[in-house]
Amino acid sequence: MAIDLPEGIIAVRARYASPEFYVAGLAFGDIPHKMEGRRGAPIRKAYSMTKLPLALALMLSVTAPLAAQPAQPPSLEQLHDALRIRPDQEQAWRSFELASRPDEREDARRQSAFQRMGSMRSPQRIDLSVQMMRADLDQMERQASALKALYAILSPDQQERFDRETLPPAR
Repeated sequence: MAIDLPEGIIAVRARYASPEFYVAGLAFGDIPHKMEGRRGAPIRKAYSMTKLPLALALMLSVTAPLAAQPAQPPSLEQLHDALRIRPDQEQAWRSFELASRPDEREDARRQSAFQRMGSMRSPQRIDLSVQMMRADLDQMERQASALKALYAILSPDQQERFDRETLPPAR
């Protein structure tokens, strides 16, 4: 997504590394913005702090997708291909794949629970949150069991590749 900057902002571009920081500077009133008056005469106006939420939302909407792109783990298909799963390992791979795939019914239940929380009292909300966390833990334990079963039958080279491919990105 490209942000068009006003004309004559060469010094601002040098001072701010990206257009998003320029927008944030506008919100803080840090950067004067050129505007035209009634007769086309330039007017210098600085934006006030009231624009801060809008600028931050714009900055996050532009930068968040960019920051999230490199952190994407490989898909299961890519991991399968990278590991070169042998026919005798396919059953364990399918179990791991099933345990790793998102459950649409669980996602629907979670969505419904979040929608209901607005009408609940605090003790009910915390009970529902604990219930959802327990469901998450059960899912994670099923996934861990399937992963360990698969990992146990992988060759040392495949294990090393699996470790490398599934390592979370450094922050």
